[in-house]
Amino acid sequence: KKMGWGALGAGGITAFTALFKYRFAAMALAPLWTGIAHSLNYTVSFVLMQFLGWSLASKMPSMTAAALCGALEKNDGMESEVGVVAAITRTQAVVTVGNLLGAIPLAFLIDLFIQARHGHPYLNQEAAMHGLESMSLWRSLTIPYAALTGCLLWLSSLFAGWTANWMMRNRLPEAIAQSLRIRLLLGPKSVIHVAHFVKHHLSGAAGYACLGMLLGLLPFISVFAGIPVEVRHITLASASLAFDVSSLLRGGPLPWGDLGWAAAGLAATGLLNFSVSFALGLWLAVRATDLDTSGRKRLIVAIWSEVWRHPTRFLWRHELTSAADRD
Repeated sequence: KKMGWGALGAGGITAFTALFKYRFAAMALAPLWTGIAHSLNYTVSFVLMQFLGWSLASKMPSMTAAALCGALEKNDGMESEVGVVAAITRTQAVVTVGNLLGAIPLAFLIDLFIQARHGHPYLNQEAAMHGLESMSLWRSLTIPYAALTGCLLWLSSLFAGWTANWMMRNRLPEAIAQSLRIRLLLGPKSVIHVAHFVKHHLSGAAGYACLGMLLGLLPFISVFAGIPVEVRHITLASASLAFDVSSLLRGGPLPWGDLGWAAAGLAATGLLNFSVSFALGLWLAVRATDLDTSGRKRLIVAIWSEVWRHPTRFLWRHELTSAADRD
């Protein structure tokens, strides 16, 4: 429940992120500065979520690979591995639903406020229709873009893990708490709070900052290579789609066919964001534990067997203590 409420708040922040994304895209800026503006927009939004303790859909925590490694090292017939996978899937399902419930309604409310104040929706009909078509499942490159975004989500979590390792290796929180200069500057009580804040938020903020830079700059850097690339994140895409639909509602009947394909593209985006980032995290854990080919096959069989027998276990918590209980 706590993660669900936090995801709801993160979705609300993303509605404003999508609003500013459209604003920066409409500015007559050079491609580099447009990319920097988008990166700052994403980074500020994501880091704010981290500081508030809220979660973004498909953003795998930096300890995911470590948790999988710990499960893989246990000799319990793949029970621990399946349990970790189910827990990660449950978490991502809750966060995704919460993000969508926060982003879509708030984006509609923001556009209604803009219409009441200025007499017209935030987007014109041409821009809204273009946004709808760009999310189409078959009429756009949504599938490869969503898979690429899954890779970026994994890279940002990897960077967060590197930051956490560096922080603990150098004992950064302890160094801050024991620094005479910082103690004299902030006071003995405040320095403890700063050390605690750094310990709990530095790696997460670093991962979100990395994700914001990747999402914002990659599409514009790719232009120089002559290979236009876009990103598709489930929460950002849902907020953007809500602005598109709200504008099209003001212009007349909705193009239901295009809207249906865009909704299918949104669902595929969420599935690919999570599956690709999780698959890469699982691959990293398997490489780290040197699991042999037979062990990898047993892991895949165990996961698919559990999905077939108890699919709801991957959506909400089940009290399964043994194989006999599951049978």
